[in-house]
Amino acid sequence: KANGSGSYSFIDKDPDHGRNFYRLKQQDLNNVTSYSKTEEVKYFNHDDDKLHIYPNPAAHMINLDLSAKIDGREQYDIQVSNCYGFIVRQATSSQTNWQTNISNLRPGTYLVRVLGKRDRNLIGQAKFVKL
Repeated sequence: KANGSGSYSFIDKDPDHGRNFYRLKQQDLNNVTSYSKTEEVKYFNHDDDKLHIYPNPAAHMINLDLSAKIDGREQYDIQVSNCYGFIVRQATSSQTNWQTNISNLRPGTYLVRVLGKRDRNLIGQAKFVKL
């Protein structure tokens, strides 16, 4: 309901992970209904995900953000594999943020896996789309 101030708010208590689309529906005193322009809101719950890749999809660069703590590990291995499972890029890092140029990769879907350097345990994985 309108409160007369021209401001409206709504909290989606269970948004989908990733892209969400919202619009306002208004009904005037004559029962005429109109809709606002649809707006996109991206939602990423870093408490649920151990890593986040952005932008996604991407054409030139991707950024990897490890939002969860790495359990005191000093280094971790990053593997980027194509849809056939072939590793097309590898790196070792001790930072929770990592960036790489993907301009030379073919368009398609890729999987990024982050492993602990010492024990090879999987810290997290995420997919991205190369345009």
